[in-house]
Amino acid sequence: MIPDQGAGRVPVVRPAWPTAPVPQVVPGAWPSYPYPAATGARISGASRFSVRHILAGLGGGLVGVAAILVVISLLARPAPPVTCQGFSCSNRPPISQPVEEGQLYKNPQLGFTLRVLSLSDITPSVSTTGPTVTLSYTDSGQSLGDVEISGMPARGQTAEQIVDAEINRIANGAQLAYVIPGSMIGYRPGYGAAYNYTPESGAGQVSQDRVIVMAAIDNGIAIVSVADGPFQQFTQSWPDGQLSIADLLVAALGDPILNTVSWPGQPSQ
Repeated sequence: MIPDQGAGRVPVVRPAWPTAPVPQVVPGAWPSYPYPAATGARISGASRFSVRHILAGLGGGLVGVAAILVVISLLARPAPPVTCQGFSCSNRPPISQPVEEGQLYKNPQLGFTLRVLSLSDITPSVSTTGPTVTLSYTDSGQSLGDVEISGMPARGQTAEQIVDAEINRIANGAQLAYVIPGSMIGYRPGYGAAYNYTPESGAGQVSQDRVIVMAAIDNGIAIVSVADGPFQQFTQSWPDGQLSIADLLVAALGDPILNTVSWPGQPSQ
């Protein structure tokens, strides 16, 4: 039965009802609560973090961030450069005194120079036509072949494009034998290739020639070398007991001359 709530009746106190007095609310202020989580002890404990503690915490955080950045920078360091490998890596510009032997040739149009050296007691005859110097080799009245060295403006072409155009001009239809590894002229990397070519003979004789064309470019100037002569299979006994894939004697004779090439602006070798 529900107790009467009329006048003169005392209300029934039910279990679990709060028995503490209702907090008084002061206008303009937060009321106080009896729960421990909201007591003054918890608030006073939080207030003990002084400016010194805050600065110490920030300093420790900055030290930690700096340590992380140092570790990241060490891990992100670039890898050491890859060691150059291959035939061309062993070729370096000369560090000795310039070559003073042999006849000095200077190209009047483009300004590069070279020296005509005599090797194996074979001295070539030298002729010039415009920007081209031609070295003709003979032995006992028999032609061994020619080496032509000329210069031209590169006009945006690559060394490979120049070589392709040159072989088509002088020996159209020649068959590519191989691409020369580490091709250089005057210690400037370039492009070179060897070709097999069968020239037309009016006497009906059939013989095979080896044509080697190389080109290198420096500051917009291209130097082109063309070695042409009878194909001769190099063996361990000839020449000089060294094997070579050149299979062209004038190429072996002309190779040191290409190393004496000095480009415009360089001192002559």
